[in-house]
Amino acid sequence: MIALVAKWAFDSLRQREELRSEAEDERSEAETLLTTEREDATRLQKRSEMARQLHDSVLQTLKLISSASDDRSRGMSPNYLLQIDDTAAANSELESLTEKEREVMILIARGFKYRETAEELDMSIKTLETHMKHIFDKLGVASRYELNRLAFEPGFVEPGETD
Repeated sequence: MIALVAKWAFDSLRQREELRSEAEDERSEAETLLTTEREDATRLQKRSEMARQLHDSVLQTLKLISSASDDRSRGMSPNYLLQIDDTAAANSELESLTEKEREVMILIARGFKYRETAEELDMSIKTLETHMKHIFDKLGVASRYELNRLAFEPGFVEPGETD
């Protein structure tokens, strides 16, 4: 009889431990799901904020365009039109590059070193240097810094853009 009671007590303890372990696993899974839900909510909130900012930016741009047409009708030339002209000029300069020169410029603008760019495009460093000289001459720049500024300002290269 004592053996039966001991066996029953042992089985009860084992079942209690199994239930406790299952409850712990379910609690851990619930915490993981809650964390994932919070991360998703944060991402959605950021996207919503970005969409709101974009909406505000578009409205502001439309207002500027509307006021510009009023200004132009009065013979005025707002500064932002000069910026648009500068961007168009930069784009036309960029369009003067050959396809290979554009490839070189994109990689250099993304921070590739000459050796890395030459390897990526399967060319010698000397050939890469020749392309860079042509790029500098066509765009009227004297440094990689100026080249990067010119590449990113008109949106020719987007930050984080991958091929």
